[in-house]
Amino acid sequence: MPKRQEKHNMLKKKDNSMNDEEWNAWTADVRVFLEENLEASKEQALTSGMDEEEFDDYLEYVERELTTGDKRTYKRQICKDIIQKNGRELPFWPKVRGLGAKNWHTDELGVFEHLGVIENEASMAYWNTYAGENSLGIDMSHTIVQRSSKKRGDGVRYENGELFATQNQKAKVQKAKNARTDKHWGTSEIGEPFDFTVAWVVPFTGSDETPAGDEDASSDNS
Repeated sequence: MPKRQEKHNMLKKKDNSMNDEEWNAWTADVRVFLEENLEASKEQALTSGMDEEEFDDYLEYVERELTTGDKRTYKRQICKDIIQKNGRELPFWPKVRGLGAKNWHTDELGVFEHLGVIENEASMAYWNTYAGENSLGIDMSHTIVQRSSKKRGDGVRYENGELFATQNQKAKVQKAKNARTDKHWGTSEIGEPFDFTVAWVVPFTGSDETPAGDEDASSDNS
């Protein structure tokens, strides 16, 4: 095979398509969940301590990717992964995969707690720098804005640094839990002690889009 053709084949994108039969079969119970169990799921989530905004963010990803998959056969595998990553955070989600929080090893919980503390401190330092603790003495904290959402609408500035840091802390810890569940961080099985110094890898999916939960923060700081 000519080298140019061989290189071309190596660079071919991963096939992320699903036919209608496969897509409809996989999404059937998701649609039932959205139609029949959503209210109960939200009530349970709020009772368990989840913020309403957090619940709505997970739901927004599920609904958006379901609509996208209905329209675009070529990226349904990507949509499926994003739906599952977010949907599994909702109570009574029909596609249970991996272990819940009650199954985490104390070693893992300790790592998540420490990571949350560090993220909170880092976010507060970031905020304070923008809020005037910089060489120019200029307050630019109003340029740190929240992500837009269906419930909130436009993304607007955070009211204070504590809110910014808390949201980033929650997002970072959830991202860490997802990475462990998907076996992208650590070499041991989920629910066992693990070496947190092992590289945390976000796998390439064949798309320029980053699955929800793999982004660096819940805010738009770019």
